[in-house]
Amino acid sequence: MIAHEEKINKFQRIITELNIDLKDDAQWPLIFGQILTSDDLDQQYVNWGKLLKFFLEKEKEIGHCHKGNIYWSLGVIDLKNGNIDKAIEFLEESSKEDKLKLNGEKRITASIGLLSIIKPLLHRYKNKKQAWKLDLNIKELYELLAVDERGKFADVLLTAHNNFATGKLKVILDNFFTFITDDKTREITQNTYKELTSAVLNGVQGTYYSQMFALGSMCEAILDELFVRNKQEIWTLFREDKDIQKKISPDSKMNKQNYPTDLTLDQKIWILREMTLKGICPITKPSVLLLVIIGEYRDLIHPNRRISFEFEATRYVISVLLDSFTDIAGDWWPQNIKKIIEANYQLNK
Repeated sequence: MIAHEEKINKFQRIITELNIDLKDDAQWPLIFGQILTSDDLDQQYVNWGKLLKFFLEKEKEIGHCHKGNIYWSLGVIDLKNGNIDKAIEFLEESSKEDKLKLNGEKRITASIGLLSIIKPLLHRYKNKKQAWKLDLNIKELYELLAVDERGKFADVLLTAHNNFATGKLKVILDNFFTFITDDKTREITQNTYKELTSAVLNGVQGTYYSQMFALGSMCEAILDELFVRNKQEIWTLFREDKDIQKKISPDSKMNKQNYPTDLTLDQKIWILREMTLKGICPITKPSVLLLVIIGEYRDLIHPNRRISFEFEATRYVISVLLDSFTDIAGDWWPQNIKKIIEANYQLNK
């Protein structure tokens, strides 16, 4: 195995022999990527870090070089390894580099796109002062994920990211919509889903806010179906948890004995969040986190949120989140719900 320093030396030797300008980022990232082909993720991470130091030193002599590819690679590896804070930091640096290169051109790059998905998960609209800051409750939820769950969460997003880059979309086939047991809810959700996939795959629109609202409505439909399924089994599980009930104000609709379908999407997702913290959620943790992101974009239905929000509901955002919805839907299969509920009953006996 070539030592980390030797790989940087090899990189320098190749670009010198091929007379490649470090400021030309169309060529050197491919060369460095080939040098790392035999490395595992941890080795790649160290080597990309070494390359970053190499570039920062070189910039003292030759001026600024575009380092977006380096920050992107470090950010993606951090995301895969479950270090989401560092991933956000590196993707922000990559986005800054990309924006410098774009010089005012409105275009979505890989880092700008992925950052618009993962940053709103943890940095959310928090108070009446319209300030965006780290949401410690969501951070706590993310930190509950085991190593493999963090990897799964990253894989879902990166697969959706790659699908967008190649013009693809992971779709739910008609005959698989049986994951919704109520006939009317299934019909509404299926029709909305067809409209959304058509809008994403066919043509480019100025904005995708209306599609984002539709995706949020689709999530509301399956959440309603989840809470009323099997004589409100999940709702009863939520209502019987005394610790969760202490967090609910006396006049809240969440105090009702029977499930109120007029809860907001935020409230419905909050219920799953709290059930996750207590270890009684019927949905996997990665899916709850994906719902949190969808809910944050759905909240842009309020004009004041759009004014202060850092990102836009672009075609990239709706494509990635719609693609991810297929993974959320997998949790809704009746046998999956039954299996997780039974495990929770055993766990909490």
